[in-house]
Amino acid sequence: MITISSTGGSGSSFVYREFKNHGWNVCLRPDAGSQKDYIENYALWKERTKSFFKPPEKEIPWTELAQHTINKLRHAEKTMLLCMCWGGEGHLQEEKDVIYLVRDPLFAFNSYSGCGWRSEGGQNRIKMVGAKDHNDPVWIKSFLFNFSDWVAGAIFAYNAHINGNGHIVRYHKFKSDWKNLPLKVPPVHENFECKDTPEKLKKLSSETQGLIIKETQKIWQKILNL
Repeated sequence: MITISSTGGSGSSFVYREFKNHGWNVCLRPDAGSQKDYIENYALWKERTKSFFKPPEKEIPWTELAQHTINKLRHAEKTMLLCMCWGGEGHLQEEKDVIYLVRDPLFAFNSYSGCGWRSEGGQNRIKMVGAKDHNDPVWIKSFLFNFSDWVAGAIFAYNAHINGNGHIVRYHKFKSDWKNLPLKVPPVHENFECKDTPEKLKKLSSETQGLIIKETQKIWQKILNL
């Protein structure tokens, strides 16, 4: 089993499709309930893990769900666990060889806000936190901290990478980072193409970009320097 963590807008949808195309089973974001407005956290977890293992009779605390899921899937062949929230919440720090997908925060924010494709999903997330649009500081802070946890996710990813417990794959260097992973993973990098250009950010105001850079530049620079 391979565990991959992405806090949103960092290329996880591409990775999911490529793993499926290579014949892998994917346990898809069983931790994403907090980012859905139609289902409760634990209910979503049970729904998305039921085809992999039998759910427990008694509800498991949220803080123990990541480890429970990993333990159940650990010895499954050609299986990938794709996490959305657990990485940013620090629940994967004790697990070895987690792959952390990390993207430039401006482009990750742009993507997750629905400013490119899948605009409906972005609008739903923005409404969930009570923000009016993607340039609303309420949404920006939510993306960076309490909703998508980009900042915490990047810090946990960096620490895991530096401590030898995990591996960072940067979106803008996806091909080389993925190719150099010391793990038995499919060659999903072969079909990857990075299209992050300044033109993609045209919907983000200068104030929005400035706030994101201010809040992320310290950890993002460390990741760039790897």
